[in-house]
Amino acid sequence: MDTRLKRHHTKLWWTVLALVWLPAGMLAYRYVTQDLGLNGLETLERTTGRWAVIWLIVTLTITPARWGMTLTARTFAWPWGKRLPDWNVLMRMRRMIGVSCFGYAALHALIYLEFDLGYEWAFLVQDIAEKPYLLAGLANLMLLALLAVTSTDNMMRRLRRNWRRIHRLVYVCALLAVAHWWWMSKPGDLRALPYCIALISLLAWRVPHGLGWLTLPGDDGMEVEERTTTRGAIQATGAAKQERF
Repeated sequence: MDTRLKRHHTKLWWTVLALVWLPAGMLAYRYVTQDLGLNGLETLERTTGRWAVIWLIVTLTITPARWGMTLTARTFAWPWGKRLPDWNVLMRMRRMIGVSCFGYAALHALIYLEFDLGYEWAFLVQDIAEKPYLLAGLANLMLLALLAVTSTDNMMRRLRRNWRRIHRLVYVCALLAVAHWWWMSKPGDLRALPYCIALISLLAWRVPHGLGWLTLPGDDGMEVEERTTTRGAIQATGAAKQERF
């Protein structure tokens, strides 16, 4: 990848990161200006929890999106997008969005501990016994923390094959998110339904994909290394020789 393209991808990465955290910034502004509505605590908890689920959905969407866009580009013989490496920028975004999902989930839990529980840990056990959705939320937060901690390049090298096994727990996170939100919803409150359907659909897509029915050659759900063509290698070698003189 040339330097200009790297700079473009870096700018894109920071732009997406800013957009991901824009809802949190807007929520913080509303909190400072006391514009959270009649039930400020509910606004804080529901907003952070909803965006945690949204970014989890986006994270799980990237792999099938790459599959669909690559297949479409090959079907219509587009000049770009037919190769899996063409979509590597999406795979790099996926890690950042996944870590941001944990950030929103941690913020969601912190708001509950600060404003709802008041750090009275004795009440936490009682709350969990009375509200089972809290147990699902706590388990989800712990798994997301594990995924966030092991998302670095260094951890990928150290864990090797175990890294994939650990990060398949994101599917468990999706199920726990569905359980957490659905259990806490009051009868007749269907606001969680679209998000739950999206998560379950993304999990269902992975069943045939895991069986090899919806896979492309070389598509293992990870970033694909660029291959240098023979012509490109010769040109690069010639350029290197010219630079020496």
